[in-house]
Amino acid sequence: MSNLHPLYLQDKVLEKVRIQLKDQGFIQLHSILPTLEVNKLRKLFVDGQKKYLPDSHSYTNHKSGQDFVKKLLEKILNKKIKPKFELRSYKHKDYTLLHDNKVKKQNLFILDLTKEWNNQSGGEEIVVENNDLIIPVQENSLSIVLDVEKHYTKYINHLAKEKKLVIIGYF
Repeated sequence: MSNLHPLYLQDKVLEKVRIQLKDQGFIQLHSILPTLEVNKLRKLFVDGQKKYLPDSHSYTNHKSGQDFVKKLLEKILNKKIKPKFELRSYKHKDYTLLHDNKVKKQNLFILDLTKEWNNQSGGEEIVVENNDLIIPVQENSLSIVLDVEKHYTKYINHLAKEKKLVIIGYF
């Protein structure tokens, strides 16, 4: 898979990534894609449909038929998976809420394509387990968290000048 940053094409690096993920249950990989690939993926975030349920979530969902994400994750994890994911954009006043619904544990991934984010704007992904894991908005990063039961996206406040763009899902 040549659309990964060259660092992540090295077998030694990928093996270390897999070991850390297994040991820690979480990893965030920075500069995961070359700039051209990031820009190409950002173009998918057009003509979205607003998803709004006041007691659940507010964000825009975008359509994509690409299996790029599946190939990316399979390369990093070195195994076949069946991910379910959405292309989401968040802007001021968007969020997802935590619910008490019992769901089976799944592995969460977030491919963050956000550009020029003000860290005071909110928008972090919060994984609620024994200790909350806070995943900051980080341009061109891939975060993977194993065995997630509950997670939410922190409210995007008025300081957000750009949209948060993520491909988010479970496998």
